[in-house]
Amino acid sequence: STLWQITSVSGNYDSPVYEFSTEDDLTTHTTGTSLSGSSTYFWHVSHKDDNGTFSEWSSFSTETSFITGSGPQSVTIHPSGLNSETGGWSTTPSDTWDASLDDNDGDGSYAALCCTSPNWTFYVDLDDPGLGAVTIQSITFHINARYCTYPGGATASGNLDIGYKTGTATVWKGSTGLSSAAHSLISSSTYTTDSDGGTLELADINNLQIAVKRITSGSTQLRVTEVYVEVTYLP
Repeated sequence: STLWQITSVSGNYDSPVYEFSTEDDLTTHTTGTSLSGSSTYFWHVSHKDDNGTFSEWSSFSTETSFITGSGPQSVTIHPSGLNSETGGWSTTPSDTWDASLDDNDGDGSYAALCCTSPNWTFYVDLDDPGLGAVTIQSITFHINARYCTYPGGATASGNLDIGYKTGTATVWKGSTGLSSAAHSLISSSTYTTDSDGGTLELADINNLQIAVKRITSGSTQLRVTEVYVEVTYLP
């Protein structure tokens, strides 16, 4: 038989963070529970003869320590500027795509499109997050926006679509209605692949584009006040 114990305090196994016993005579073992990332743990092991020669547990082995790897981390990135737009979009203040979309400051600054047919789209490039040799796990992106009457500015109903692009294709969330709130936060799904279906890599994040498409036609204005992306990665 084998008895394994893990503790977070050297020499103190009164309340181990992990304990496992088995009738098998193991020389290696994988824990059945998650331990905290970037942490130091201590362990020892004891054995007992199951053939009846020794009925008592042996003394525990000399304590040994190990350090767990870092858990998932995240970084938030914002637009660095306009990549392309299909016409009609503008920013307030003028030509400030990065600053106009870096936070939800209401109607202080925004990108806007007024009084048009549907499916007019803009793409913005994202800041380089400055990550080194990491493993990208996922991306989730968020848009703050509202439709409003023009030029009056009262909130109106309407739909938009949001998407991401790392290569050739754009992956779209699908048409989403904006609520009657002053600004609606629209969030994407959490994506674990690049936009062409491959593995997410750091190069994809460094070349990431976020797209916003006006769906509702008519005389209302669509104002987009914020775009940001949460990137989850393993160091």
